[in-house]
Amino acid sequence: MFGAVLRNIADVVVEKRSRVREFGLNGKALLREAMELGRAREGLPEAEFVEKAEDVRRRVTLLLGLGKQNDERFLLRFLSPPYVEPTNNRAERMRRPAVIARKVSHYLTNQAGADAFATFASLAQTARKNGTGSVTEAVRQLF
Repeated sequence: MFGAVLRNIADVVVEKRSRVREFGLNGKALLREAMELGRAREGLPEAEFVEKAEDVRRRVTLLLGLGKQNDERFLLRFLSPPYVEPTNNRAERMRRPAVIARKVSHYLTNQAGADAFATFASLAQTARKNGTGSVTEAVRQLF
């Protein structure tokens, strides 16, 4: 999501002039700062992170002219507990092997095969993420 927002802002900066361009440049810099802060969260003391996150939220609210509804909470969700990553890169990388396998497989020509593969791929990714060891072990434990 964040990558798309930054690309859209970059397009505006290229096409527009004066205040609109300045708004885009400021917005892009502020969103990059927010992403960097989100990535640095683990290395900062909690109090320092919270203070910096509040400062970024305040500046985003001012830049975007948001009201008391705290609309920036959706854009900057990764700066509030429960913390989430600012991008979906990790999820996309985890899906990639399954997508490639689906594209090169010949047994996914019907819905039943596709469903079976999706179930197996989900089990495999969950086993890998949870450190279960092998997919075979995870399936054995499941049954």
